[in-house]
Amino acid sequence: MRTRHFKMMLTDAEYEQLKAMAGDQRITSADLVRHLVLGAGASRRLPCGATLKEIAYKLSSISSNLNRCTKEIHSAKLNGTLTKAQFAALYTAIEVGLKHWREPRDQLRSQLLMFKAGK
Repeated sequence: MRTRHFKMMLTDAEYEQLKAMAGDQRITSADLVRHLVLGAGASRRLPCGATLKEIAYKLSSISSNLNRCTKEIHSAKLNGTLTKAQFAALYTAIEVGLKHWREPRDQLRSQLLMFKAGK
């Protein structure tokens, strides 16, 4: 149970910055300061909504492109119109897409881990 008080004087600009940072994280100013001073175990920090939206957009765009490549490969394979060179080029494109997909996926995972207790 929290029974102790800590007082800190701020300028108007510092106060507004603190409020903005806390609002971005969707937590109170006190929880933000507690998190910054005492570490992640002090309070749960929620990911910024804008960050999650950006990551989700990247993942959606990349997965859409990968799905189109996969569909084209499958169609060409069924039609017999895909040469070995074309298949290799499409396969390479899929490998590159997967590499680019991993970074935003890992970012999303790290942001979502903040929802878990103790993070």
